[in-house]
Amino acid sequence: MVLNLRDLWGVVDGTEAKPEPSASHEEHKKWHLNDLEARAQITLTLKDVPLTLVLDATTAKECWDKLLSRYERRAEQWIGFLMEEVFRKTLSDAEPLEPQINALTRAARTITNLGLQLDDKLVAWAIISSLPPSFYTLQTILSASNPSDLSPEYVLEQVILYEKRRVYESGMGAAKKTKGKEKRRQRRGAPVARTEGTT
Repeated sequence: MVLNLRDLWGVVDGTEAKPEPSASHEEHKKWHLNDLEARAQITLTLKDVPLTLVLDATTAKECWDKLLSRYERRAEQWIGFLMEEVFRKTLSDAEPLEPQINALTRAARTITNLGLQLDDKLVAWAIISSLPPSFYTLQTILSASNPSDLSPEYVLEQVILYEKRRVYESGMGAAKKTKGKEKRRQRRGAPVARTEGTT
């Protein structure tokens, strides 16, 4: 991400190749500075073992290629695990859904960072399909939404609103039940429980 923000990724992945000998002094100078900064960004983020892999590298691309050859297989295994998290998980309504959905979207972003691009609409559908059975009505509504409206952020917003409404309605239902019990007691002549401070 830092390499992209600093416009250095081209030097790392080789799309911004070292200038030809016939190129101007300014072009050579700019490329060498970018390459040096990219190598610094890569090496400063590494711990002891991976750092030893790249200490003798002479370009940012060589650093990156050495790291890829060492960790690419592990990355593929990690992607497999994360794909399970995104596409085979059923969220639980026994706890708040927002942190669970955030964990799912983080897994999707990590997959993208590891090199397998996941479209936002695909992640939104993964969230919808992972909602618990008690959210069936919302699932149906979201499934009928305009596909261009679907994004992980939009789905999360709708889930939070739906969850709040359910909590509010369950509280209202509990209040109605309590009032109903008090009325039945009054009709039977039973004393109604008084709250503290009442006379």
